[in-house]
Amino acid sequence: FHQDGIQAAIGPCVKVCHNQCILSPERSVSNYGKEKVSTEQLFERVDEWLSNFEVQMNEDRERIRCLKAKVITPVEMYAYIGLLTALRVSHDSSDKRLSSKVETYPLNQSQISIFTEDLLKLAEEKKKLTAWDIYNVATEIYKPGRTDIPAMIPQNGALAELMLSENLPEA
Repeated sequence: FHQDGIQAAIGPCVKVCHNQCILSPERSVSNYGKEKVSTEQLFERVDEWLSNFEVQMNEDRERIRCLKAKVITPVEMYAYIGLLTALRVSHDSSDKRLSSKVETYPLNQSQISIFTEDLLKLAEEKKKLTAWDIYNVATEIYKPGRTDIPAMIPQNGALAELMLSENLPEA
């Protein structure tokens, strides 16, 4: 809980001081914001997650496997950096044609700068990058002091959705 209300999420590793791993926006719920639910509904959703825990963890393990198997070329790496910037700009645009297309951006502008530097450093160290590497570089930023606490879980869900899509979205 925090100043806006209560958030809950489930994933293979959901520790705010460590890398979060929330691999779908459907794996989170809150009693504030656009898709808010009542506090009672929030706890019902958590009960539902726990009753289907094994199924959900198997789904998440498969998502992780897919991310680890997806090799990212240098061109794709730069495309992801550009896409993250375009999503942020669209979200914050005063033009409703743009802002209406992006509900939550994975990273804000200062986070994109940190992400880009960290990703470029990782690309220097590793011979091949995977989508899992990119996901983990971004989730390193989802920590108190680096991300507003209310934004951590929604941004993580938006990132997972982006990284798990079959292809880079078309403009």
